[in-house]
Parts: sequence; structure tokens; C-alpha cells
Amino acid sequence: MLYLDTNSVLPPSSLIGPPVATDMDGAPVYLGVVEMGRGLYPCKVCPRLAPLPVRVPHILDRKEETPRGRYAILHFDRLTMEWVRTSGGRLPEGRTAVEAGHGEDVKSKLFYALADIQVSPDRTLKVPGMCGATLGGCRIPFGNSVRCISQDYDVLCWSSSVDPERTLKSLLLDSNCALPTLDVGPPVGYDLDGSPLYLGAVEISGGLHPCKIAPQLAPYSVRVPDSDDWNEKILRRMVIYHLVAT
Repeated sequence: MLYLDTNSVLPPSSLIGPPVATDMDGAPVYLGVVEMGRGLYPCKVCPRLAPLPVRVPHILDRKEETPRGRYAILHFDRLTMEWVRTSGGRLPEGRTAVEAGHGEDVKSKLFYALADIQVSPDRTLKVPGMCGATLGGCRIPFGNSVRCISQDYDVLCWSSSVDPERTLKSLLLDSNCALPTLDVGPPVGYDLDGSPLYLGAVEISGGLHPCKIAPQLAPYSVRVPDSDDWNEKILRRMVIYHLVAT
């Protein structure tokens, strides 16, 4: 993931990988993820639409959201990722989908989708969006609205040659939340009392800083070394990154 702001200039393609689709005018479209409320939502990123390049399909209605602020672009790698056809909100059988985010309750996982949208009688476009079991299909932001598609769309999956247990995942949490121990993977270390420690990243003044997550210290479980002195900054908002297997 490459973290950006809607006011940022998009970095070169060598850092973000190839686009997953093109817009009606041939402009590149990328996969992204953005925080909204307590959810972390897959989105499409269209640089030509700056300063509002991020488009998110609303889960409850057919409105296209245009959030401002921090978002992330997924580095799309054709060697390790591929699109696999499915329907009805199901993940492709025997495949591991690339986890993109989650809903407000953290438990409802969301994934990247790609669907064919009819834009004229003789033309279709492939447009990215989100999918999940609770959606019964995929939702595609397009033309200031949301298309709901339940049949014959694609889900981004890890290639068969990739071990999904060694892929980097992320969970967006708040220090007031109980840590979902089944999903965060093994700790990277232990505190003096034997309590587990995890790796994290947290936004401070527009920057994204590595941090230590100590769940036993909740609601002040995020610890960041201060760049100006030898003290720890203690924060409440966090994003946990983890390796399921090392």
C-alpha cells in the first residue's frame, strides 16, 4: 500500500504499479482503500479527477462518495494477483481473495471487485469497486451513482503461486476496540510482563508513522517514539499491520 492524500500528486507508476482499468477517456484507474467512519472501504482512484480522485460506492444506497484526506493505493502486481470470475457475493472456490477492508463492524470483510459496465450500446468498460458476502454481489461507483451487480463479476485474488498465509494484511482499529485476536496473527514481540506486542502505523499531523501496539494498555495502546525527544507519544487511533505467518 502507498499512502497518499487527496491533495497529493500521484507518484510514478513504478511505485503504484499498472492501472487495473481505464476510464471512458482512456485515463488510468487504480485500486485504493479509504477510511470512512469506523470502516475501511475499497475504492477506485482516478487521478484525473483530482482534487477528489477517490470514489467509493455507498453500501446502503446508490450514492457515490467522494471523500477527502488520506487514502491508500494498492500496488497491483500481475505476477502475484489475478482477477477471478464469481457471482452472488461468493468468493471464488479454492482461491484466496485479496482482503481490501471491512465495514463499520470490522467483522464484515470487503474485497476488490471488477465488473463490466455498459456505457453505450456498443461499448463496455471494466470498472473497479467492492464486494463482500454481506453485499450479495459487488458495488461499482460509476457516473456519480453506484451500480449493483450480482452476477458475473471478478474478485481480485492471490495467484496460485502465492502463499496467502504470508501476505500482508491490515486492520483499521480504534484503541477503544477489543483486539480481534483471531485475525491479527502472531505478535512480533512481548512486553516485560509477557504481554504481546504488534506492529502498527498511525497518522500524526499528515504523516504515517510506524508504532508499537500494546493491547494490554488499552485504551492507550498505541506508542510512537517522539522524533523531538526521548519520550513516547501515546495515541488513541491506530491501524494495525500484521503478517499472518512469518
